[in-house]
Amino acid sequence: MRHPILEIHPTDAHGCMAKLKATLIDGMDTSGDAAKVGTALHRVAEALTFELAEHPAADKWDVGRKAVALAARELEMSPAAYADALMLLEKVLAPESRVDLHPTPGWSGSAEYRWFLVERDGDLIGVTALSEGEEAFASGTIDLLQWTPGFGVVRIDDFKTKRQMLGPEDVWESFQMRVYAFAILRIPCFAKCERIEGRLVMLRHGYTTTADFIPGDPWEQQVEEHLYAIHEARKKCVAEDKWPATSGPWCQYCPVRHKCDVVAAVVKSGGVPDGTPSEMARALGAVKSIVGDLDDMVRELVDGDELNAPIPLGDPLGTVLGYKPSQGWEVLLPYEETMQRLRELGMTKDLEIEHFRFVAANHYPSRVKKVLKDVLRVDPDTLEQLVIPISNMTFTTYRPEKKAAAATTFTDLDEVERALDRRSKG
Repeated sequence: MRHPILEIHPTDAHGCMAKLKATLIDGMDTSGDAAKVGTALHRVAEALTFELAEHPAADKWDVGRKAVALAARELEMSPAAYADALMLLEKVLAPESRVDLHPTPGWSGSAEYRWFLVERDGDLIGVTALSEGEEAFASGTIDLLQWTPGFGVVRIDDFKTKRQMLGPEDVWESFQMRVYAFAILRIPCFAKCERIEGRLVMLRHGYTTTADFIPGDPWEQQVEEHLYAIHEARKKCVAEDKWPATSGPWCQYCPVRHKCDVVAAVVKSGGVPDGTPSEMARALGAVKSIVGDLDDMVRELVDGDELNAPIPLGDPLGTVLGYKPSQGWEVLLPYEETMQRLRELGMTKDLEIEHFRFVAANHYPSRVKKVLKDVLRVDPDTLEQLVIPISNMTFTTYRPEKKAAAATTFTDLDEVERALDRRSKG
């Protein structure tokens, strides 16, 4: 959805101004099948919320299927995407499903909850509609917003169709979720809530994962500072009419990546070029995202580069693209002793909550390393007393996408519906 260039959306808050210009000013489309499937499921949530409020005994499958069919036609979904959306709907509405697309009984709720942040007298205020002539500083739509009587607890549900499994730490670190929580706290009726539950609803896997956002904790100020920094960066781009590119996972969906110098440099380097850790991490994300679309270019590079010559890596088609810093770290001291050392080095209670509230065992060493290096900025000798890399480097690899075996194909949406009817009738 296009919106004014200075109006920040949580989903376009990354650092690539070239992509922002392409989508918001030049109007290039970046929506693929995955995005359309997600949109269809959001329409289902909206339909179910309204229908069940009026008719609690309504047939959820009938309501959901009609909503998906309508979305498929409006969005011009491919038959494959339509079938995927119906498959997800079937999973969500199955009796054994642990997720819902409508408010929890006893809670009030609103699907597709639209909000705006506006700047008034130097403060960001949350509203659900703009006054005439008023411009939004930021805006967004929450898939499903729920609240308890009295607004003591507010729940933000963000529906995900990802195949990747996510956990509480992903919720806590999601800038999108933090902006949602920040905005809700600035809408008058929610201003006195005591706790916000941020939930990622993993539709493909049938579970939800949650993190709590407490009003007044450090995350709130961090979000505000980040929003103002994004706003100033965009104002500068508009004033100078210069739109620098930044590589990252978002490159996969960029409509101008085929003519982007930054992407070309990432690919030419064979993996991750030298730079700061954050630059290298973004470049790695870009490689992972775009390499599948650059088969010919990659083959040409590896054939002419002795360092990147094809070698077997468990897959006869595996080819080394380049090196990246090791992402595996090992903690040398027991947990409590390590945490005590961090406290002695300057880790406050707020930092401890921020970085270790939801750390799984396999993420803990990397998080200790991040706090030591990036937050506390300790010297290398102290760093090595607490964490060491498991290996010095790992390879990034390229494997041509395997062609799927022949399967049932559909030529139109009606044929998908007929096939589903046949299956449901046994």
